[in-house]
Amino acid sequence: MCIRFSVSDVRLFSGRTSTGVRGIRLDQDDDVIWMSMLGHVEIETETRDSYLRQANALRRAEGEVDDLNGESYGPSLPLEQFDALAAREQFVLAATAKGFGKRTSAYDYRTTKRGGKGIVNIDTDKRDDSVVATFPVEPNDQIMLVTDGGQVIRCPVDDVRIASRRTQGVNLFDVEGDAEVVSVARLRDVGGDDDEDELENQDSAVST
Repeated sequence: MCIRFSVSDVRLFSGRTSTGVRGIRLDQDDDVIWMSMLGHVEIETETRDSYLRQANALRRAEGEVDDLNGESYGPSLPLEQFDALAAREQFVLAATAKGFGKRTSAYDYRTTKRGGKGIVNIDTDKRDDSVVATFPVEPNDQIMLVTDGGQVIRCPVDDVRIASRRTQGVNLFDVEGDAEVVSVARLRDVGGDDDEDELENQDSAVST
């Protein structure tokens, strides 16, 4: 599960030892594993849904989009409005312990009030899987996945299929036996050779 809310919903506290406020209501045995910052675009729900429908139809025609779970959205948008939303679109990558993952438009993550139960980020139930990382990526980035057995794989973000939130994703890493992916890192494109890629520490995590 995941939740997206405005930074303004978190009030400023008097000191670092303050208890804080609830960001998401967790189920039993559930843990928060990641937090990321996304740009905010003021957009009506109908407009957002129409944009997603058009964008996904274009990607499907170009073979760039994976299963969209049969979703259907509203009426089409004028070209100028569509292009404006496309220019500000971000994508969120989700990866699981069994090596599956996907990219999803940030527009698919609606903004709500903090403290709720959240919405589905990626379908893990059918594979008895768990999420190990979720963070924003750019098309020219690369990602590196590491297993608890010491195996590692590096692949371009552009190779990761785009899919809706409620899908299982595709196989990013064919893990061996009982091995699991425990860490995922974003390698930012810096416009140079592979050796010049910068490993961003803030975009890596280890599952617990």
